[in-house]
Amino acid sequence: MISGLDALSISETLGNDPLIIALYDQSDNLDYHNVISNFISDSLSKIANDRRDYPITEYRIALQEFAISMLRNKNVSPMWSELRGWKNLNDISLKLILHIVE
Repeated sequence: MISGLDALSISETLGNDPLIIALYDQSDNLDYHNVISNFISDSLSKIANDRRDYPITEYRIALQEFAISMLRNKNVSPMWSELRGWKNLNDISLKLILHIVE
């Protein structure tokens, strides 16, 4: 449990951003600069551990390819049918992206 003063300090340090505050894990020992990357790593690790079919590195690669594809295609909110047509996303990457969004 954190005190009101600590909560205020954390909130201010995180730019009073509700999303970043919600993602912040108090066990990160005040690692404010890596809130989003820690959340992504923890999420991918959980998926990889739960599914046990691909290692976390494959999920990271698929997510990176997906991000690059969004930028190249100038579409940050693609429909699933569009993703299947993007040339640099192979079948395995698409499968892993589907695992992530499930």
